[in-house]
Amino acid sequence: MIHEPMLLNDDVLYILDTLRSRGYRADVVGGAVRDWLLGRPSFDYDITTSASPDEVKSVFSTHKTVDTGIKHGTVTLVVSGVGYEITTWRLDGEYLDGRHPESITFTKSLDEDLARRDFTVNAICYNPFDGYTDLYGGMDDLKAGVIRAVGEPRRRFTEDALRIMRAVRFAATLGFSLDEKTAEAATELKDALSKVSEERIYVELKKLIAGKNAYSALRDYGEIIMTVLPELSVLNLPNEVAFCSAAPLVRLASLFMLNSDLPRSAFTSAMQRLKTDNATRIMGERAIDAVTYHSFDTEYDALLALSEYGVEAVRMALELGQLLGIYSTVEPKTLESAILSEVPYALSMLAVGGNELKALGISGKGIGDTLSSLLDLCMRGECKNTRDALLERARLVTPRD
Repeated sequence: MIHEPMLLNDDVLYILDTLRSRGYRADVVGGAVRDWLLGRPSFDYDITTSASPDEVKSVFSTHKTVDTGIKHGTVTLVVSGVGYEITTWRLDGEYLDGRHPESITFTKSLDEDLARRDFTVNAICYNPFDGYTDLYGGMDDLKAGVIRAVGEPRRRFTEDALRIMRAVRFAATLGFSLDEKTAEAATELKDALSKVSEERIYVELKKLIAGKNAYSALRDYGEIIMTVLPELSVLNLPNEVAFCSAAPLVRLASLFMLNSDLPRSAFTSAMQRLKTDNATRIMGERAIDAVTYHSFDTEYDALLALSEYGVEAVRMALELGQLLGIYSTVEPKTLESAILSEVPYALSMLAVGGNELKALGISGKGIGDTLSSLLDLCMRGECKNTRDALLERARLVTPRD
């Protein structure tokens, strides 16, 4: 773990130094400090300060500021075209909705500000003048690979249920484990995740699934995962080595393939409920369908799958099938052979189109039917994909209107 002074960019140094020159303390806090100490890259810098929002705006009156979170004491300062969130030290009021404080109170105590944060590893702050401030043992927990709530875990999770998912996500992405009391409270209070918006749940789930230690996080905190993915009847996991080498969406799809009687339907339901983007949902659906309904025994089988689902989805399907032990190394070779053969598998790849067929007297629905027939003949190896060969076949296979 890195202990030397934190390397900050010129803009952040300017912000910290300017506030200090006006009599205020300011520190970089949270993820940027945590990641620096772990030797990981960080690109977002959150700044905490003793200055009030109005004082921040006064200090930087020549710069653009945006009241992005003014209700909670946050002002975004734009320096060199980049926005930096600056938040005043504060105490949080009651969290009646299980997500947000009803009120906040500004404080002049850095200790009180850090005490409201979620986990010890995120409660470390730094500035070049005072060095690292670590009041809750965050550095020790970083060394030990532990995610520990600041203060009483039940209180932290009752205040904001999203912290439950964040805890598991940090375990997955950092390769850490939850300390015993934090894990117990997270599991006990897991149903409070119903108070969190589906979009926020998916943001955490997506990061969790992509984490280098996602497998162990899913294994160790499965009850929490099933709470946010109720479409899964159980939570069995595939082979660990294969899972860890798979792409994130393949990992996610494998959970539905293994733990649902109707994996495609369950996956669609979950993705729609979590309000994922259409591209992600459709890609997963196609891959699951391809694994469920298609073999890759022959080149023609592979071309049929390519025709129906497209190259990207079929490649994902093969990775998914290998992860689940359905496919061996043979099926990917069959697919690559089909792709390299340059045999058309989409209508757009045919050497003729609708205009050529119209010239033959084919019209209406007959054009689409003829093109589909020609494509199938090419995929079967019964016709070459040349203009002359296709037009000759078109005269034979298509009735005129």
